[in-house]
Amino acid sequence: MPIQRAARVFARIVLGLYFLVFGGDKILGGEFTAPGSLAHWTTEQLAGGHAFSFFRSFLQEIVIPNGHLLSWAVAIAEFGLGLSLLSGLLLAPAACLGAVLIAVIGLASAAPAPGAGLSGALGGTLQSVALILLLLVIAADGEGLSLGRGAHGGGRGKKKE
Repeated sequence: MPIQRAARVFARIVLGLYFLVFGGDKILGGEFTAPGSLAHWTTEQLAGGHAFSFFRSFLQEIVIPNGHLLSWAVAIAEFGLGLSLLSGLLLAPAACLGAVLIAVIGLASAAPAPGAGLSGALGGTLQSVALILLLLVIAADGEGLSLGRGAHGGGRGKKKE
């Protein structure tokens, strides 16, 4: 197995376990999915200035009023992403959805403090950006199983003549 393929498989396994654990904890733990929990967290992010300013109205108008439903959607999405990364099923769509999920969480919670220097501005967002890029690389790679597209999912194999 070439080193690049081994690195991709390793990244998928590590990220898969990461999302499986965090999603499973949200589902089984009940604290995240409790009524009012996501709305409370979102309100704290807004009050603390942690949400990016252009994203504040989305949080106030969409997330807070629909917090209970969205908390379950986030928990199930994280758990499903973990399963997808580990199994290779529906890998590209799941990884793209995961990148969007991480972007939304980052926009809601990783805004730099006013007057923060470049390192302060990057500190909160760098982890989100790295995770998003890694998920997008996995999505673009096409490795893994995908329903109806053959063993390698990306359609990169030769056509049968």
